[in-house]
Amino acid sequence: MQRHSTPVSRVVSRLFFLAVVTAPLFGGSCPCAALGGNGATKFTLTFKSLSTKTMPAALEDDGDAKDVLVKDRVKFKPSKGSGDGLEKRLKLKSKKDGGSASLAQAVQMTGDVSAQMVVAADSLVGLVDGVSLGFLERRAANDGQVARLVATWKAGIDGFTVSGSVDGKPVESTLDLPGEHQVLLNLLDVGSEIQLKASGVGAPSTLGVATQDGSTDTAVFALGAEGLGVKGTLWFGGFQLAFPPTTATGEVETDVAGQLAAVWYYLDLAEQIVLQDPPHDMNAVYNDLGNAAILIGTDPGGAAGKLAAAVEAGTLLPTTDGPLAAKKAKTAAGWVVPAWLDVNELIQKGKTSAKPVKSHIKIGKTNVEMALALIHGFQSKSHSKLLSSVEFAVE
Repeated sequence: MQRHSTPVSRVVSRLFFLAVVTAPLFGGSCPCAALGGNGATKFTLTFKSLSTKTMPAALEDDGDAKDVLVKDRVKFKPSKGSGDGLEKRLKLKSKKDGGSASLAQAVQMTGDVSAQMVVAADSLVGLVDGVSLGFLERRAANDGQVARLVATWKAGIDGFTVSGSVDGKPVESTLDLPGEHQVLLNLLDVGSEIQLKASGVGAPSTLGVATQDGSTDTAVFALGAEGLGVKGTLWFGGFQLAFPPTTATGEVETDVAGQLAAVWYYLDLAEQIVLQDPPHDMNAVYNDLGNAAILIGTDPGGAAGKLAAAVEAGTLLPTTDGPLAAKKAKTAAGWVVPAWLDVNELIQKGKTSAKPVKSHIKIGKTNVEMALALIHGFQSKSHSKLLSSVEFAVE
């Protein structure tokens, strides 16, 4: 299966493969309006940073904010040179006995969203046998169902034992991982149920399931550590969310994100052509930019227009930086639309190179990426921070 990966935030929870439209677009309506779910089976967001300064998450108040040192993107020595992408992780180190800390998402998501995360230990100092643990939770909205996976340190096996629970009731099985200091926790949402899975170096094991209906379809995820002794340290990395095309956040965000994702897709297609040596397929560049221009437009049906209207009406989620997102979308439109028109002019002159619009496309993509991130809770104006925080992949 084809896989595309990019270290940018196509943060949307409904990105999909789109059919390339090659018909001329002048005077026509958007040919992509009916496109959606056109073949993407899964797309994922892997968070390389879990900093609450940039990502839509918050450190939870457990009554003692100073018992655990929480530090993001710390070098994890066992991963050095491994190429596993986990060389830098979130580090939770306790300053006293009984230390605990957790982070929870600030954005609710509706749909079959799965989550996975790696929990690891690099030192036995401060790890309390049968007590120190790392966890991953899915918390349904309105104080609903909680599905929880826990990796507990067990000195007797020099490794972790993984267990699960649903609303505090243990699930059927546990998984002992003798000699293993790293474990993958996975809450796999398959629609009718959530499978609680875990693995070490071997194949994943399903420990139990949490049944699911419409009342539990909206949720947030949380992760953290509990029961650490003095200097007890657990590491967290590879936090990943996997989405189907139907996932939703806010109503406006869902609508706009689908369009912005399509804009990014078409700009990326055009850029791939323009980066090659000419002669270029000028008609393909023209059509790709035309699709992007119509979708990003400042008119009422364009993404920039919808965001501006939503900001004025106050219909975006509190976690969305609406004014900045609208500004980024408008800026993107200000580069994409002229690029489209410029390519048409180049075609009329018989030119075979679209290099003159190369920078237009790049700037357009940058602003679309930021708009996408902002409507999904990203809390920074920096595109470079975005690039260093999230990796997107679609299969």
